[in-house]
Amino acid sequence: GPVYYQVRKGETIVREGDIVTGAQAKKLAQMAQKTTSGSLLLANASLFASLFLITFLCLHFGLRNIKKTRTSPKDLLFLATLFLSVILVQRMGMYVGARLEPDSAELLRFAMPVSAAFIVARMVLNSETVIVFAIPFIAASSFCAGLESGFFLPLIAGGVLGGHLGGSARKRIDFFKIGFLIGVVQGFAVALFIAQKSGALTVAATWPIAGAFLGGIMGAVLAMTIVPLAEALFGYTTDMRLMELASLDHPLLKDLMLHAPGSYHHSVVVGTLVKGAAEAIGARAVLAMVAAYYHDIGKLAKAAYFIENQSGGKNPHDKLAPTMSSLILSSHVKEGVEMAKKHRLGQEITDIIEQHHGTRRMAYFYEKAKASGEEIPETEFTYPGPKPQSREAALIMLADVVEAAVRTLPNATQPRIQGTVQNMINRIFAEGQLDECDLALKDLHKIARSFTHILTAMHHHRIDYPQPVSKDRRDDGDSDTKRQPEGHGGRGEANQESPESLKRLGL
Repeated sequence: GPVYYQVRKGETIVREGDIVTGAQAKKLAQMAQKTTSGSLLLANASLFASLFLITFLCLHFGLRNIKKTRTSPKDLLFLATLFLSVILVQRMGMYVGARLEPDSAELLRFAMPVSAAFIVARMVLNSETVIVFAIPFIAASSFCAGLESGFFLPLIAGGVLGGHLGGSARKRIDFFKIGFLIGVVQGFAVALFIAQKSGALTVAATWPIAGAFLGGIMGAVLAMTIVPLAEALFGYTTDMRLMELASLDHPLLKDLMLHAPGSYHHSVVVGTLVKGAAEAIGARAVLAMVAAYYHDIGKLAKAAYFIENQSGGKNPHDKLAPTMSSLILSSHVKEGVEMAKKHRLGQEITDIIEQHHGTRRMAYFYEKAKASGEEIPETEFTYPGPKPQSREAALIMLADVVEAAVRTLPNATQPRIQGTVQNMINRIFAEGQLDECDLALKDLHKIARSFTHILTAMHHHRIDYPQPVSKDRRDDGDSDTKRQPEGHGGRGEANQESPESLKRLGL
């Protein structure tokens, strides 16, 4: 394997008149090369220019050829901060390693937690962006470690694997699993490089192999630390954060369950629908599900004005003008956005709340206004928008109207559910509400199929169980067997319980 010689600051390599050994000759040659290589400023400037050129070309390639590459100013600032921070950690490690024994220095060289950048970038952004920026980052890290060490091999192996596994991290324990797998792959990559270069694996090879394994674990641990910072400083919403928001202990969901139970139940059903549909089309299922839970939180402000929260009482809209009713209905979007910002649900959920009705028209109140003879512009009966900008927002819009439409079916059989689902999706598509999101026609077919499957399972028929037989004991010992009358809709209605029955139940 390669042999490294360490020259400490102020060290005397050879004295005048002494015989120069082979090791001393190599040290002198390297020192002469550094002395005659030009100024340090020019060398660093050239390196920076080279890395900038590579980064620019990769960015241009991503913008032209990979449409999901995220290159907003915030994303670019985050990526630059992330990569520079990890490279700074690497440089500090290399600085410490230069003052250690050769074996320890070799271990530390490969133990740098560079894979953290790939894990975090995948969790916060997406896989397309990770691939685009992987090349300049690997190049920069390899320069820092020394290309002759073969450092780019574990970087490529660990980085690609970290970018792949980072998207599936949901719990903190997942980071340790990811780190272990990256460590194994990085160690194997280093072993292959050493075997290819020297033709054999010696005892000295255990140091870089062990360092590469430790580097994978340390990278995952560092990523676990960076992710919460990225969420707090840049306002990103990772799947780990979404899983925390999915808890029913969140104050907004608890309030929705207590004060707007109909809206709460509707949101849970919509969440189930969009999760299945998102998995079918390859969208972010966790984001879609959690955003569905919160998409109607704005109804908390005026819960009684929404039909799902009216328990058979009077409808307050009966006494209101259609324009006032439409104003109240549309206000739940604005109220929901303000609540989402107040409770820091994240920009992605806030955007979905704002977009889940798009610019659709409130047809019921618009027709009611027309029937009364009023001449009111249609814009007064439309939601403010904007239209859905993401697949997740579009899924929630579709599931929202489909769930409400299927709920009104008197007999929700599978053919009726399928027809209703297709009709509502076609209507929203014809209205142009899906023009600004990345949904293809084949995605709409998959969404309709998923919605139909889930709603059919929810509205399945049950067996009409007979009521239990009651026995009336008479004085003569005879008993009459009577069947309890069946209640409305084929379901038995409980008879009034006797005091003795209540006592047996502990009531």
